[in-house]
Amino acid sequence: MAVAFAYLSNAFLLRLGTLVLMYAALGQAWNFIGGYTGYPAFGNTVFFGIGAYATAVVMLHGGPFVAGLAAATLAASACAVLLGLVVLRLQGHYFAIVTLGIGEVARELVTNSDALGAATGLVLPIANDLKLFYLLMLACVIGIAATTYAMERARLGYALIAIRENEGAAGSLGIDTQRYKITAFALSAAFSGVVGGVYSYWATFIDPSIVFTPAISVQAILVALLGGPGTVVGPILGSLVLESAANLIWGNLLSWHDAFLGAMIVVAVMLLPRGMTGLYPFHRVSLASAWDYVRGNAV
Repeated sequence: MAVAFAYLSNAFLLRLGTLVLMYAALGQAWNFIGGYTGYPAFGNTVFFGIGAYATAVVMLHGGPFVAGLAAATLAASACAVLLGLVVLRLQGHYFAIVTLGIGEVARELVTNSDALGAATGLVLPIANDLKLFYLLMLACVIGIAATTYAMERARLGYALIAIRENEGAAGSLGIDTQRYKITAFALSAAFSGVVGGVYSYWATFIDPSIVFTPAISVQAILVALLGGPGTVVGPILGSLVLESAANLIWGNLLSWHDAFLGAMIVVAVMLLPRGMTGLYPFHRVSLASAWDYVRGNAV
């Protein structure tokens, strides 16, 4: 049905569908570090921006789009590993503030880099095919969902849940918490970078104020919280509801758009602490099974 949507919709619906899928993918990517590991990362816009610029630079130097996406994945994940060695030693609001600050630093660095177009940005080749970008974003969502599903049932997933619930206890059981946190951070960055790469080609123009804005991180977090953090389908449901409603508000009540987003944050935090998936018994790896697993398989 999702594939058929690409061939049965008009330009407006295709654009909306692509946007919904983009934020679903970004919410899924944030879910690795925020939902499963419990680290409130506000800097995923850095990896989105790195992916966008890596893809743009490769394509502007004559490389194919696929090579640009590969560069986006490698650059974003490598950056996450290097940053993770330092910032993942922090916890709670300290970690959140530092990741937010990293996003601002990245934006200023690119703004002052002539090789990356500085504040004037970069213009990519135009691919006038709305179906292509919808299907690419759909592929991102499916790929991340499959990775998340597999991770939930692997050693990595159980270890991340244990870290989220009690990092000290997880460490005392022999889990290498730093290694698992960096792995989650790198996964989150790699997928955010791929989405950023697809976005750059879709938009055909990028600049630091567009791809390094904190609003991208906030919306990615919000769709995960609204749908259900630490679940496979939560960010997808959250993006479908939030982005569809936000575009409706944007088109009819422009002055109320920011108020709507603020209201959604209140709803997600206060009224739906487990997100929409908490209202229905969607699959969720239980904490008890996680502890049983790590006690017998701690590494």
